[in-house]
Amino acid sequence: MTEQRLALEWFERSLDQPEAKRDAWLEEHCGDAGVRERVRRLLVADSGGDSFMESPAYPLLETMLPAGSRVGAYRVDRLIAEGGMGSVYLAHRDDGVYEQEVAIKFLHPLLRAPEANRRFASERQILAQLQHPNIAQMLDAGHTDENVPYVVMEYVDGVSITEFCRRNETTLRDRLALFRKVCSAVSAAHRVLIVHRDLKPGNILVTAEGRPMLLDFGIAKMLDQGIEVNRATTVMALTPAYASPEQIQRRTITTSSDIYSLGVLLYELLSGRRPYELDRLSPAQAQSVVCDTAPPLLSQSVAAAGSDLVVPVPARQLRGDLDVIVMKAMHKEPDRRYGSVQEFSEDIHRYLRGLPIHARADRVGYRVAKFVGRNRWAVVAALMVLLSLVGGILASTWQAQRAEQAALLAQAEQTKAEKINAFYKNVFMSPSSQWLSSYGKGADVSIEQVLDFAGSQVDSKLA
Repeated sequence: MTEQRLALEWFERSLDQPEAKRDAWLEEHCGDAGVRERVRRLLVADSGGDSFMESPAYPLLETMLPAGSRVGAYRVDRLIAEGGMGSVYLAHRDDGVYEQEVAIKFLHPLLRAPEANRRFASERQILAQLQHPNIAQMLDAGHTDENVPYVVMEYVDGVSITEFCRRNETTLRDRLALFRKVCSAVSAAHRVLIVHRDLKPGNILVTAEGRPMLLDFGIAKMLDQGIEVNRATTVMALTPAYASPEQIQRRTITTSSDIYSLGVLLYELLSGRRPYELDRLSPAQAQSVVCDTAPPLLSQSVAAAGSDLVVPVPARQLRGDLDVIVMKAMHKEPDRRYGSVQEFSEDIHRYLRGLPIHARADRVGYRVAKFVGRNRWAVVAALMVLLSLVGGILASTWQAQRAEQAALLAQAEQTKAEKINAFYKNVFMSPSSQWLSSYGKGADVSIEQVLDFAGSQVDSKLA
């Protein structure tokens, strides 16, 4: 068995040991000093930076390809990064045809076992199928004179998506719009049956112009061909903080795994922190947290942040629909996440437009609230018109009632007056025995006396 193969096997076994005890365990159990050194380099690479194009380069590889080396039509400038499977160099085209800066990725010298070579060839095949404005394009590929495989990529001069948002203090809407462009790139890969499997801020760089670019398909899987990768190389490239539960548990990987990772990314973009803090946990503890523990809601994470933590978006703007969207994307069970990245992106689009999101239950009250929210001024204007109409109707009704009451009162007064007139007429026309007896039979009775008598009797007579 070759030394490279032995190193991969010992590397795989070392990953099962607690991180703090790996070196001592390796020293005790592996008797080959050369293999031990290779394994230590693999462990260093495995615990390295988060970014494919930004992580600090592994210093022992600086001498692997000196600046000025010629690779096909390109001349190497400097080492810029270490990915899970290889080294990445900045280079420029140097054949006089045209000028262009490029990134050249070489297979890691410690991983040139047959399965790693097949993995690297698979990556080239994957990149050749991907054509999207937000995916770094493959420009060329080949082998060096020493038979080292390489791939020439479009060079992306940018920073990670999280750093871009932090530096530019982007608004909530701008962050969501930027994220939807990333979703578009991932969706394009899924349409040709390619799962990225390592979506994280370091693999999504944003240029100064605000253009996000998806990088590093080094551990991507082609679903139609079932291409898989050796456990050691998979683990080395895996980023637990963004990996789905099924990835960590080594279960079947589908496009749903990328949806989970995108959910974690969106969580971090909007809250300023990851849903889980795994840095100080052992692999077993990290697996338990990711697979068995529900993360705090997006809004709760922001609300609970200390006053010294500058969070990008206030909790009140995240509460509700955005909480639901992110939690659905990050569901532990793949079947309960969004059915596709396009559905995920569409719900964000609906949120931005004020429409009801598909992730929520279809309740009438919720739909009415969303309608009012996205048509606030129109609803206010309609309400003002309605209130004016109601006010006018009430005023007209009140005035009509007042007029009717006045008419009834006038009618009553007229009837009363007619009765009084009839009474007085009757008094004068038909002398009553009562007042005749009061003033004496045959006595002269004045008009004034008759009126006085009638006045004393009118109320009782008209009652």
